[in-house]
Amino acid sequence: MAAPSESLSFLEKKVLLALKEKSPATPEEIVKLGGFKELVEVMNAASWLVSKGLVSMKERVVRHYRLAKKVWGTRALPERRLLKELRKVHGKSDLEALRKRAKMTPEEFSLALGWMRKKGWATVERTAGGTVVAVTERGDAALESKSRDEEVIARLAKGELTEDEIEPEVRKDLGSRRQIVPEP
Repeated sequence: MAAPSESLSFLEKKVLLALKEKSPATPEEIVKLGGFKELVEVMNAASWLVSKGLVSMKERVVRHYRLAKKVWGTRALPERRLLKELRKVHGKSDLEALRKRAKMTPEEFSLALGWMRKKGWATVERTAGGTVVAVTERGDAALESKSRDEEVIARLAKGELTEDEIEPEVRKDLGSRRQIVPEP
């Protein structure tokens, strides 16, 4: 019967030597440590090592996020544009007047207003004279800085991000905006 080391392929031995330097390690780390040409070499050798009971592997799915269209990296979100329009009229406006002033589609206006309310940037009150939209203190403060979702969108404009690189709450908000960040 052959000795255990003799029953191992050259690639399996390379994987074990790489794991001797760093364990546990990702397949990408093993590629670098072991001087492999291709990731598939590591995956195949590791699979054989698992079947021989010499190593164990844990798999984890990592979602990657990207912008649906590159334009979102340079374009202000609808709620940011609406907030600026509202601020131009001293922070308070009749809903219909604001809708006309904003020059947005009805759907975009509705979404922008919804996000402004969700972020606490504006209030909407029904009065005897109609519906009035007003900027809040939080909305005024938002004019001076980017929101967390806008910061993530700016980072996404530079390239993909993994789910670990985005706060769960922001990921959830962006997940509801398929037109900006499609499902991974």
